[in-house]
Amino acid sequence: MILEFFPTAEERIDSKSRLIAYSFTPKAEKNLVFAIMPHMKHVNLMFSKGSQTPDPEGLLIGTGKQVRHIKITSEADTQNPAFQQLLKEALKLNYRD
Repeated sequence: MILEFFPTAEERIDSKSRLIAYSFTPKAEKNLVFAIMPHMKHVNLMFSKGSQTPDPEGLLIGTGKQVRHIKITSEADTQNPAFQQLLKEALKLNYRD
């Protein structure tokens, strides 16, 4: 799903942090856009600049200075147009030439 919205993403598995990172460059630590963090009953989709991402529906949760996430419990959650718009907004916010 992430790759549908972000086909040029550098995808990297970080087994130590237990996540899959998506960025514009191989240096995900500095250029991270999204990360998938699996849990037993849900998956968190992390937005690296979530606190700055326009979110009129209030889907993003968290209290960090930058990072916010969406808790995904089913595939239906990803079909929400507000969810898909968040992905687009995050890409615009993080885009670098």
